[in-house]
Amino acid sequence: MTAPLETKAFLTVDDVATLLEVSKDTVQSWIADHSLRAFRKDRTVRISRKAFNEFIDNHPW
Repeated sequence: MTAPLETKAFLTVDDVATLLEVSKDTVQSWIADHSLRAFRKDRTVRISRKAFNEFIDNHPW
């Protein structure tokens, strides 16, 4: 059973894309230019809820 996106502590690129209604490529470009902080866990990229919330606070649209 998976937690709802709104309550997950760590998000995937797909999760962020879904929440913000953008493409995965857009999320990956934000990570590449360090606008959105992320880290690698094994072979996946994760974004903490804190980093996601900070990104939203700094990039209102």
